[in-house]
Amino acid sequence: MFLALGIAFQLVKDYRSSIDTLEEAIRQDPRLFSAYNSIGLTYRKMGEFRKAVEWYSRGAENIVNAITDEVHKDRE
Repeated sequence: MFLALGIAFQLVKDYRSSIDTLEEAIRQDPRLFSAYNSIGLTYRKMGEFRKAVEWYSRGAENIVNAITDEVHKDRE
């Protein structure tokens, strides 16, 4: 729900609300990788490229961690 709302805010250029809502989506589900990407995209639309890269990187790191967790589960 928060992911969709955050994207809707982004589409109407309410970027601050978008970021706040997407961060709430991540608090509720830290593995919601598309929320990280959407925050990165929002910052990119705002012209804040360093913050965009930071969020894209956080999302990528979480994807790697999730894959690593799954690999370790398979070994057990």
